[in-house]
Amino acid sequence: MPFCPECGQPTTAGDPFCGECGWPQELAAAPPPPASRVLGAVGGTGDGRTSQLSMSASGNNTAGIQLPPGTLLADRYKIVKRIGGGGMGSVYLAEDQNLANRKVAVKEMIEMFADDSARVKAIDDFKREAELLAQLDHPSIPTILQYFFDNARGRYYLVMKFIDGGDLAARQRAAGGRLDELTVTKWAVEICDVLDYIHSQSPPIIYRDLKPANLMVDARTNRIMLVDFGIARFVAPTVKGVTAIGTMGYAPPELFAGNVEARSDIYSLGAVLYHLLTGSLPINVQAPLRDVL
Repeated sequence: MPFCPECGQPTTAGDPFCGECGWPQELAAAPPPPASRVLGAVGGTGDGRTSQLSMSASGNNTAGIQLPPGTLLADRYKIVKRIGGGGMGSVYLAEDQNLANRKVAVKEMIEMFADDSARVKAIDDFKREAELLAQLDHPSIPTILQYFFDNARGRYYLVMKFIDGGDLAARQRAAGGRLDELTVTKWAVEICDVLDYIHSQSPPIIYRDLKPANLMVDARTNRIMLVDFGIARFVAPTVKGVTAIGTMGYAPPELFAGNVEARSDIYSLGAVLYHLLTGSLPINVQAPLRDVL
């Protein structure tokens, strides 16, 4: 199994980027992306409200893994630079030319799948993330502005409010692996607040992948932001056999058996706090937290 040279986490062979930290992996060089842009159906309100464009198209045009600076999407979003991503695409900083070059985050999904079933599931997850975010209104959840399919590139895009501040994984690395209790406690209270909000929806929304890399700090408000709702889903209290997905070390055992409920996120929160305070992943931990600190 390959490992990321930046963060040391296991990666999937063939993925262009680490799914944990977004660091580029060693792959054969891809052909450069086209300088010009050709888009399919284009729409949008132009005033910042959520807009949905056609996402029913299909295709596997993956020429050019990353978009170069200056690329224009949907006749509106000018790519500035890549700021993150994983094996299925990238996240870019872009400027909204319809709204005084306001900074936005553009999340991309590239159609690079071994079979049709994997492609269909990935597309469904991407659409669900857009639709789910459009229904939520909380200061710790980024606002979604638009989502659309780019026919020329065979890629799906989700445009959201740009969060400038970095994720908790990066802050933990910068601090040498352990963060102070006061800071972590403040973050914990804010994470509990947003988890309570999504768990109070009807039916509840279970996030399912809480980890430091999916928690950011907004530099403007200094507030925790919960990002990447790609595998979050509505789960009725009676639903069993939900697809097993999550991140080893943070996900509770029952999640990998397909049993999901709000307490699954609470378990993951405990694992995140343990990791931030001790610098160690809570895998096969024997000693109580008080003995580790």
